Amino acid sequence: MAKKKTLLRAKPAPGQAISGTQRKFNGLVETLEGERERLEAWQGVIDDYERFFGETYLPLLDAHWALNRQLAEALDRASTGVELSAAHRQLVDEIILDSVLPLIEGGEKDDSLRGLVERHSSLNFDTLVQQAQALQDALAGETTDSADAVEAGEGVESRGLSSAEPPPAAERPRLLRGRHDEEARRQASRSVREVYRQLASSLHPDRETDSAERERKTALMQQVNQAYERSNLLTLLQLQLEIEQIRPSNLADLADEKLKHFNRVLTDQLEEVRDEVANEEQLFRDCFDLDPQQAVNPKIVRRLSRQQSAFLEEDNAYLTQDIEQLQQPENLLAWLDEQLKREQEAKEMGLA
Repeated sequence: MAKKKTLLRAKPAPGQAISGTQRKFNGLVETLEGERERLEAWQGVIDDYERFFGETYLPLLDAHWALNRQLAEALDRASTGVELSAAHRQLVDEIILDSVLPLIEGGEKDDSLRGLVERHSSLNFDTLVQQAQALQDALAGETTDSADAVEAGEGVESRGLSSAEPPPAAERPRLLRGRHDEEARRQASRSVREVYRQLASSLHPDRETDSAERERKTALMQQVNQAYERSNLLTLLQLQLEIEQIRPSNLADLADEKLKHFNRVLTDQLEEVRDEVANEEQLFRDCFDLDPQQAVNPKIVRRLSRQQSAFLEEDNAYLTQDIEQLQQPENLLAWLDEQLKREQEAKEMGLA
């Protein structure tokens, strides 16, 4: 069922023209409603994806790495003491190394892996372990450096604002604009506070003697408090409309300056919501290794999630078949020839 659109609009009385400020208010409300619906859709996808990742994908991935180890061990056993051509021996070594390197990079370093690496490559196992640890440390360091940079930037900004040294003449217009913007922000914040107080005065549950009405007002007051904590003017105004504290004509009757303060708050809200939507979109581009410019939406994410698990299930099924086939040493040469054939076909198709 489609979500019902709010009737929150500045609606002048019949015969009165709508002002530019009123038109901007209506446009901001409509745009913000749409962006909030997009954000809510993404938040629903996040819950679904976290459940999918924990309950479906992660077990498949754990099984995948376990099967890779089993394949390497089965191939190692089947090829030990067997005379192979140079091409076959090279292929055995490559498959085993490709199977165990991700395990080492993931932090595994037991004697079984050491034996596989030393028997099938010229690489030093301890060096591989050290490189894997260095990579993990570097990634952790990047996260720490980013946080430190943010803190340092905030510190510099704070010092600049608190400096007692008079600004150069060229800087004064910019600073004056900054002060004007700061005053506009204060006025906008005051407007949010006024709406909150009007709602709190009307909805205070302690003043109700009827238990059902007290329960209703308690629930509404919780919504009011949550919206006020986030400076969510749109929700506060919608709640005023819901309890019939205001009507669209009331918004049209507001002084132009007052409505401008509302527009300032709504503009800031719109920017924040759009940033949140963009962050969610980029998060899933990273999850699925998509191009930064590729459009994503909740439907695409759900489809890609299904594909992701289906590919892994299929790969695990092939690995299981390979492991079973390699349990019989006499199957080794036929299995290796099949791998060489697949490798050649992939090269001809430009996939390798």
